[in-house]
Amino acid sequence: MVILAPAAVLGPAIANRYLGGRLAWGIIRSSLSLGAVAGQLTAGRISPPARPALRIAWLMPIMTAQALALGLGAPLAAVAAAAMITGLAIGLQAVLFQTAMQTSISPETLARVTAFDLLGSEGGQPIGYALAGPLGNAIGPRTYLTYSATGIFIAASAFTLLRPLRTGTGTTSHPQTNGEPAANEN
Repeated sequence: MVILAPAAVLGPAIANRYLGGRLAWGIIRSSLSLGAVAGQLTAGRISPPARPALRIAWLMPIMTAQALALGLGAPLAAVAAAAMITGLAIGLQAVLFQTAMQTSISPETLARVTAFDLLGSEGGQPIGYALAGPLGNAIGPRTYLTYSATGIFIAASAFTLLRPLRTGTGTTSHPQTNGEPAANEN
């Protein structure tokens, strides 16, 4: 709502006005997609981390790179690189998050928890898309992206300081056996 939607709405206008038009936006979006694929492939090749919630939290501030580069008026090459970094973080986070969900939520409730997660993650996006244009027009698209990216970067960075994330306490909801959920004892 605060980063991805505004970047998707305001990014094309910024690319058109300052970075060379449609070709520039295509390069930026392709870089984001390439980064996401690289992140997913990388996550698929590494062992799940001991504290996945902390790793996922570390990736959140990195996801602001594209919006911050667009907001700060970086040249096309820098925005494309930032988009690739954002995509890499999104790809890694997507796989790590699903792995963490599947290994820490009981199979009986996994579908319900996943549905609530998706609702929370994507439920605000229509509002973000609807507000991005008017807010970008009111304060300027670059200013809006810079402020929103900075705010999310600070909040997400602060989130990584939470004790349960750092110590790994309170991050599993059912016992594990060799990476598999424990069998029901009924």
